[in-house]
Parts: sequence; C-alpha cells; structure tokens
Amino acid sequence: MPAVTAERFIIHVDMDAFFASVEQRDNPSFRGRPVIVGADPKEGKGRGVVAACSYEARKYGIHSAMPISRAYKKCPDAVYLPVDMDRYLAVSEKIFRIMNDFSPKVQGVSIDEAFVDVSGSWHLFGTPEETARKLKKRIKEQSLLNASVGLAPNKFLAKLASEYKKPDGFFVIRPENMRKVLDSLPIDKIHGIGDKTAQKMKGMGIKTLKDLVVIPADELIRKFGKTGLRFYNLAQGIDNSEVEVTGVVKSVSNEYTFNEDVSEDKKVEAVLLKLSDKVSGRLRRKSLAGRNVSVKIRLEDFKTYTRTMQPGGEINTTEEIYSAARSLYRKFRSHNKTKKIRLIGVKVDNFEHKKKQMELFKKKKNAKQEKYVRLNKAVDRIRNKYGEALIYRAGTEIEDE
Repeated sequence: MPAVTAERFIIHVDMDAFFASVEQRDNPSFRGRPVIVGADPKEGKGRGVVAACSYEARKYGIHSAMPISRAYKKCPDAVYLPVDMDRYLAVSEKIFRIMNDFSPKVQGVSIDEAFVDVSGSWHLFGTPEETARKLKKRIKEQSLLNASVGLAPNKFLAKLASEYKKPDGFFVIRPENMRKVLDSLPIDKIHGIGDKTAQKMKGMGIKTLKDLVVIPADELIRKFGKTGLRFYNLAQGIDNSEVEVTGVVKSVSNEYTFNEDVSEDKKVEAVLLKLSDKVSGRLRRKSLAGRNVSVKIRLEDFKTYTRTMQPGGEINTTEEIYSAARSLYRKFRSHNKTKKIRLIGVKVDNFEHKKKQMELFKKKKNAKQEKYVRLNKAVDRIRNKYGEALIYRAGTEIEDE
C-alpha cells in the first residue's frame, strides 16, 4: 500500500438530493417545494419507502428509506413522484463523463457519488483546489445540478470534506485543519462502526474521534480484531485505500412493494416476470449481461432475505432472468410458506468487462437461447417505436425448466 503523502489529492463528489434535484430541475413548478421520490403514498396508506427527498422535505424530518406512509403524515402537501431510474442514470452518466475529463481515476460509489484521484492531473487545471472548484463548476454548468465537493489527501477525509458544508458545499481538509474536523465527529462517522460496535466503544468511554485517537492501536486490535487497526488509522486521518477505477453500473435491479401482503405464489411470480422484463430491458440498452441473478424477498414481518444463483454464462434476456428468479423464489417458499410476501425484487450483477460484452452476443447459443434473443430484440423494436406500455409479458411464454 502506498503511504499517504502531500502529493495525494482526492476529490469526493456527492450530488445533492440527486433524484429530487433532477425532478426540480426538469419541472420548475417543483422548485422550492418539498419533493419526495419513491413509492405512491396512497394518502398515507402506501407501503413502500422514500427513495430520495429534497432539502425542503428534509425540514419536515423526512429522509430516504423512511416508510412512505410516515413521510405522508409528516408532509401530506409534498410533491410525490415515482422513481424514474432511466432518467437519473442518463444524468449520472453525463456527470461521470465530466469527472473523467479531470482524471482517468474515477471510482463510482453509487449513481450520485464518486471519488476522483487528481494526484496526477491537477497541474492541468491549476492547483488541486482550483481543480476541485472547476470540477464542481462544470457539473453545475452542464447538468444544472448542485454537487457538494470535498478535497483531501485520502478517500476517508475527502468524503468527510464533501459532507462538511452540504448542500452545494465545497471544503478542503489539509493537515493544518484535519484535527479540528475529526475531533468533533461521532464515532459512527467511521464506516463499519454500527450500533453494536458503537455501544462497545461507548462502554470504553469513546464517543468521538477525539476520544478514539488517544486509544493505543494494540488495545483496539485486542478489542475489535483486525478492524481495530483500521479504526485507529482513520481516527488519525490515515487512509491508504486507492481510488479504484469502476464503471457507473455495478448492478441492475427493480423491486415492487405489494399494496397488500400477498400469499398467492402466482401473483408474486407474475410480478417477478414484470420485474425481470424491466431489468432485462435496462441491461440490453446498456449492452450488459450478468452472471448473477438475485431475488430480494421481504415478508409481512419486515424480515428481508436475498437469494442468489449463477444460471450459467452471461444472461440478459427476460426469459433467462425470470427462470432463475422464479427458481430462487420457489426454493425460498418451499421452506418459508407461512408468512405473506410484502416486497419482491430482482437484480442482475457480476458483469463482464465492456469489451467482452460485445463478444458474448456473438457466441453460439442453443435453440432456446436463440429464440429468446430474437423475441427480446422484437420486443425492443416495438417498444422503441411505440412506447413501453404497448407490449407486456405474459407468464405463459416462459417455459418451465
């Protein structure tokens, strides 16, 4: 691992209230109003969650992952909108292209967040601080959206810097102000310190990073194992992790919350088919295919399970995804028959490198696979010409294995 030096300059970019901000940008009547993106609240009877909310909505105590019914009770007059993931992804890709103009070393953390290592490129734009400011400005000019940007010698500090003056913030953490920033932070600001670890630390008298920084490394290792050394280093402002170049898309998924808990497997499998079709369409638009298919199942008691399989090879057709998803669901239900289903989701990931993506479509397929590919291409042509709603999948076209 390389040592942290003054020559290392990492930028953390975090788009402010991304989904909601895109909606406010594209519809001026939403600006200045609380905007909540997520499930339909159904006048307080909705069963999904908040995917994102504007800063105006946050003033009412609303936050992402909050049950949509609770959000509605807090602010019934808010603008409630469904998630438009394809539109958000298009905006995200544009922002990532801007970041790649400043450095080839960009690590996407999520659709609206990334690290940019400008250690080898800042001299093209002025000073490291000027580089970070120019990146922030260009994102604003080209996307019309605000980004909070932090600059620091490593990823841990850069992320803290971007959070320091949100929203629309800009902050630089340097050696001379690092302790001032770190000392006041609660220990749960360190990724990996959850409720259980935090309680254990509080039992040791550790509530802030100022408390943590004075604890000897060997004591933390004795109490918390290998992660104790990581806690010790981060409290000192040391993070040697590299910015790992990644693409924006690591997985493609869709999920659905039922209006009422469902016990009939046929209803659940019908939704699984629709979700598989949506995931398949998004994969093909991006020329992606994955090796893993996962099913997310949330029961009526809110317990959530994920089951994953590798069907064999790279897949992206509706039929292949649904076949795997249905198999996972049926296997799960064979051992969990008593409780009703609240939510179901489908995800495909473990993508090949982009060059290999084009090769896989040329590989020889068996007769069934060829039929599926032809069918999916025909569906894509119809939808591209006439819209998504004109054609939909019926369960009878999926063959039982």
